[in-house]
Amino acid sequence: MAVHFDAEYLPALAGLVVGALIGYLLATSTRRASTWDARVTLPLVLAAGAAHLALIPTVEAQRQLLFGLYFAAMTGTFVLGLLRVGIWKLGALVFPAGSILAYFYFALTAHQADIIGLAVKVVEAAVIVAAVRSVLARSEAGARRPYAA
Repeated sequence: MAVHFDAEYLPALAGLVVGALIGYLLATSTRRASTWDARVTLPLVLAAGAAHLALIPTVEAQRQLLFGLYFAAMTGTFVLGLLRVGIWKLGALVFPAGSILAYFYFALTAHQADIIGLAVKVVEAAVIVAAVRSVLARSEAGARRPYAA
């Protein structure tokens, strides 16, 4: 698998930055999510989705559809996180994991891997790590809390 640089995918980097900034501003201003989720997890979720949205004009029809659906899924995950609907962390785990698996499947079979695509996959892996950290921190806090008898 050869890795190359493809300049037509540069909008994905802009999508990462803009998505992270918007995600951070929205998550911290609403004060509905936990501190870790508002500062790290939710901005990364929106950044990953925005990177795919930015790529829609540069890819073929099949990937346009898939990237649009991925953006919708990540945006929905972000909104559920803001609303503190517990299932959002499942979306923060499953959607990026599926995207990473799909990327490497297509990179090995139909396309080549590119530097920008790999950078987006690193952000998606960071989404997974941040969501897992959030779940583990919450379960540890619950385990330390004494129960009233």
